[in-house]
Formats: sequence, C-alpha cells, structure tokens
Amino acid sequence: MNRFLLLIMLVALVYSCSSRLFEQVQGHWVVDKVVWKNQEYPNYSFLANMISFSTEGLCRVPIQNRRQAKQGKWSVVDTDKNLISIDIANEMFTGVYNVTVYPTHDTIPEKMILQSESTIIYCSLILP
Repeated sequence: MNRFLLLIMLVALVYSCSSRLFEQVQGHWVVDKVVWKNQEYPNYSFLANMISFSTEGLCRVPIQNRRQAKQGKWSVVDTDKNLISIDIANEMFTGVYNVTVYPTHDTIPEKMILQSESTIIYCSLILP
C-alpha cells in the first residue's frame, strides 16, 4: 500500500512540474529578435513577429516569406532541464529548446528566451 501511495505521489509530482513548464510557455509572445546560426534577425525581419503556444500542443512561429511553414506542434520534453520541442517544417524554428522565463515586474512584461543548438529566440509575453 505504501508503494502505491509513493507511486501516486511521484506521478503527481512529475505531472505538476511538466504542467508548470507548459503553463509558463503557453500563450502569445512577441519575438524581439532571433539569432539563427550565429546571424541576428531583428523582429522586423519577419512578416509577423509573434510566436504562440496553444494548450492543445500547437504552435505558430514567425515567417520571413509566405512559403515557410508557420504552424507546428510543441511539447514539454524534460521538466528538469526546462526543455521543450518545436516540431515544424521550418528549419529556423524546429528543434529542442532550453526555456528561460523571467518573472513579471510592475511595468516590464514577462520575458522568455528559447535556446536550441542553432537558434535563440528572445520574446516578450503579450497574451497568456
């Protein structure tokens, strides 16, 4: 019986950590800039400089031209390392990202940095 309770507590802990990272990332973010393969792309480089993460696991990323994919899927990969995955047919944005979220202050919106092996995305939260 004690093992069963321990197992339930462990599952609840893992779910709550995953849920916390999921909740921090979800929402609509303004992309301040992107660094891809060591080249900086300011927000005006994109047709729409917004990235969004839905509760259904879908995401939309900025595009530079209409031929690029802008919709894909996202998921939490590792809660201990704050890793999410973006799966999209857009080389600039597909990959596994380390997530760093900065807390909200009175006048400064919440900030987030997503960093993969080839891409760093700097964002500001606009809609949770």
